[in-house]
Amino acid sequence: VQPTQETVDIIEEMIGGQKDDGLVMLMNPQWRNVDDALDAASKGGGFWGGVASFLGGKGRSLERLYGEMGFRDVYSLEG
Repeated sequence: VQPTQETVDIIEEMIGGQKDDGLVMLMNPQWRNVDDALDAASKGGGFWGGVASFLGGKGRSLERLYGEMGFRDVYSLEG
Protein backbone atom coordinates (compact mmCIF):
# COMPACT_ATOMS: atom_id res chain seq x y z
CA VAL A 1 0.00 0.00 0.00
CA GLN A 2 1.36 3.40 -0.92
CA PRO A 3 0.96 5.74 2.08
CA THR A 4 -0.62 8.85 0.57
CA GLN A 5 -3.24 11.30 1.77
CA GLU A 6 -5.87 9.34 -0.15
CA THR A 7 -4.96 5.90 1.23
CA VAL A 8 -4.34 6.55 4.94
CA ASP A 9 -8.01 5.70 5.71
CA ILE A 10 -7.61 2.38 3.88
CA ILE A 11 -4.41 1.64 5.79
CA GLU A 12 -6.25 2.33 9.06
CA GLU A 13 -9.04 -0.06 8.05
CA MET A 14 -6.50 -2.75 7.08
CA ILE A 15 -4.83 -2.75 10.48
CA GLY A 16 -8.20 -2.61 12.21
CA GLY A 17 -7.01 -0.37 15.01
CA GLN A 18 -4.67 -3.10 16.31
CA LYS A 19 -1.64 -1.93 18.24
CA ASP A 20 0.30 -5.20 18.23
CA ASP A 21 3.78 -5.85 16.86
CA GLY A 22 2.57 -7.37 13.59
CA LEU A 23 4.43 -6.47 10.42
CA VAL A 24 2.80 -4.14 7.92
CA MET A 25 4.93 -3.05 4.98
CA LEU A 26 4.24 0.30 3.38
CA MET A 27 6.02 1.04 0.14
CA ASN A 28 6.15 4.24 -1.84
CA PRO A 29 8.55 4.48 -4.78
CA GLN A 30 8.15 8.28 -4.84
CA TRP A 31 8.60 8.91 -1.10
CA ARG A 32 11.67 10.88 -0.09
CA ASN A 33 13.13 11.75 3.29
CA VAL A 34 13.36 15.42 2.33
CA ASP A 35 10.51 17.89 2.40
CA ASP A 36 9.44 20.21 -0.37
CA ALA A 37 7.50 23.41 0.34
CA LEU A 38 4.10 21.68 0.55
CA ASP A 39 5.43 18.98 2.90
CA ALA A 40 6.91 21.59 5.24
CA ALA A 41 3.75 23.72 5.21
CA SER A 42 1.46 20.72 5.78
CA LYS A 43 3.33 19.86 9.00
CA GLY A 44 2.46 23.27 10.44
CA GLY A 45 -1.26 22.63 10.86
CA GLY A 46 -3.93 25.30 10.78
CA PHE A 47 -5.69 26.56 7.69
CA TRP A 48 -2.59 26.78 5.47
CA GLY A 49 -1.39 23.39 6.68
CA GLY A 50 -4.72 21.91 5.59
CA VAL A 51 -4.43 23.58 2.20
CA ALA A 52 -0.89 22.27 1.79
CA SER A 53 -2.03 18.74 2.74
CA PHE A 54 -4.87 18.96 0.22
CA LEU A 55 -2.39 20.01 -2.46
CA GLY A 56 -0.10 17.04 -1.78
CA GLY A 57 1.88 17.74 1.39
CA LYS A 58 2.64 14.63 3.43
CA GLY A 59 2.50 16.20 6.91
CA ARG A 60 -0.99 15.03 7.87
CA SER A 61 -0.35 11.54 6.47
CA LEU A 62 2.81 11.22 8.57
CA GLU A 63 1.00 12.52 11.65
CA ARG A 64 -1.69 9.88 11.27
CA LEU A 65 0.69 7.01 10.45
CA TYR A 66 3.28 7.68 13.16
CA GLY A 67 1.20 9.43 15.81
CA GLU A 68 -2.28 7.95 15.68
CA MET A 69 -1.58 4.47 14.25
CA GLY A 70 1.81 3.81 15.84
CA PHE A 71 3.84 3.07 12.71
CA ARG A 72 7.61 3.52 12.81
CA ASP A 73 10.39 3.47 10.25
CA VAL A 74 12.35 0.26 10.24
CA TYR A 75 14.14 0.43 6.92
CA SER A 76 14.26 3.21 4.33
CA LEU A 77 16.00 2.79 1.00
CA GLU A 78 16.43 5.94 -1.01
CA GLY A 79 18.36 6.18 -4.24
